[in-house]
Amino acid sequence: MINRFPWSSSVYFCHLLIISIVIFHTSSDAKIAPKCRDTDMNCAVWVASNSSDCENVELVSSHCLRTCQSCGEPIDPKYDVKLLPPKLKSIAWMVGRWRSEFGGKAFFPTIPKFTYGEQVDITIADNAENAKTPLLNYTF
Repeated sequence: MINRFPWSSSVYFCHLLIISIVIFHTSSDAKIAPKCRDTDMNCAVWVASNSSDCENVELVSSHCLRTCQSCGEPIDPKYDVKLLPPKLKSIAWMVGRWRSEFGGKAFFPTIPKFTYGEQVDITIADNAENAKTPLLNYTF
């Protein structure tokens, strides 16, 4: 059998072992770091309805870390559901950036196939508190 590598197979195996340990160690460290996110889909409506629930209700404070701003990460005012006018509080769940998880695929007879992604941004209007009719902005 002809050995095409300049090093022996045992050295090659050791290099692979070291590389796999480094990759495994790096990826396991990344999983340990906690993310500031909400774990209940009702968080936006709960906090918009009564922002004091972040301090007073255990269910809200434990599941709504991002919306309650418990992680120290500030929320951009255009996404902060605590600032929603009363008429919009029931649709607080809509405020945010919505992205498709999978790329769309387009097939047309005259052009090459392509994939695309979709994203919608729904934000609180700057004048939402002063307007007679409260507004949300959306962009694609």
